[in-house]
Amino acid sequence: MSKERRVLVVGGGVAGLTAATALADRGIQTILVERSTDLGGHAAEWACMATDECARCSACMIEDLRRKALEHPGLEIITNAKLDGVEGGAGAYDVSVSPFGTGAVSCGQGTDRVLSSSRKLNISCVVLTTGFDVYDPGSEPLLGYGRTDGVLTLKDMDAALRRDELESVLPEKDGPVRIGFIQCVGSRDRINGRGYCSQFCCRASIRMLNRLLWLRPDLEAVVFYIDLQIMSKEFKVFYEKAKQKVEFVQGVPAEIFSSDKDSQLRVYSNGQGEDKAKAFAFDRIVLATGIWPAASKDGLRDMFGLGEDQFGFLNGQDEDKGIFAAGACAGPTDIQGSRRTALATANQVASWLGRISSNSSAGGIHVNA
Repeated sequence: MSKERRVLVVGGGVAGLTAATALADRGIQTILVERSTDLGGHAAEWACMATDECARCSACMIEDLRRKALEHPGLEIITNAKLDGVEGGAGAYDVSVSPFGTGAVSCGQGTDRVLSSSRKLNISCVVLTTGFDVYDPGSEPLLGYGRTDGVLTLKDMDAALRRDELESVLPEKDGPVRIGFIQCVGSRDRINGRGYCSQFCCRASIRMLNRLLWLRPDLEAVVFYIDLQIMSKEFKVFYEKAKQKVEFVQGVPAEIFSSDKDSQLRVYSNGQGEDKAKAFAFDRIVLATGIWPAASKDGLRDMFGLGEDQFGFLNGQDEDKGIFAAGACAGPTDIQGSRRTALATANQVASWLGRISSNSSAGGIHVNA
């Protein structure tokens, strides 16, 4: 592989770290640019869900990915930086990178330095791995998030678990604490153009419930769902374990009611095959918020001219332009899914680079040859 062939990976989450290290492992010069000060993306904020056994939640994977990336001699990482503009085309891009915030840091093995001004990168192709945004349930007033005490999100509960401060969101009381999980908040919503499944919420909720019940055996839990995404044989084991202590109700409540009299949160659900709505009362309700396309991808979409699907996620690739997308910016997925798509994209990029190398040595770059 010619040393002039370099790949830019934009985004330092699971997909970005996976794609960048996979390319560097092939001897391809790779530069990873991340807007934040640290690597790992959303996965770096996820608590381990292990009980007396591993929950296969992949939260521990991110530390291994970070370490491998930072120690890789063929990978340069620039954090706290943003892309300003791009010139050129497939096989010969000039990409401008500048500090985002207080100053960018170029790190990795043998490359620790502060990037204090704009830098131009000569790049053959680009892999976008800019991740996703978490849906803000505050835009749905009937759910009461941000206004009603006791209404949380998966992210809120996860943060408490990560800090080992479960009592801050799930206080003890006389008698069992009742907790409800409402699935598909912000996804599976055709009316508002979000008719897709976010791919991770069901598994995340069930793993979290197994963790919560292990820490607090006195909990009483109910999960309200549209349909459960528990397709893998491995995950069905965790689901069957949760079913021993958790009630699953097919019918997602549209509103959460609060009462000043008893501080209970009430919802109503028409379970499958039931004509009359049934009332449920809880001490806490957790909203399983879905994945939305990252707002930050809009500027990159326009910068590189990559299309998007009907929901706003980036199209996976445009080989004519040498632009590729992987992970959750290209569609809803979980940690393992992000890793799989990133590895597949790295293979595509390596193949693409091989083709343009052959074409350029034959007298020019012709991507479709």
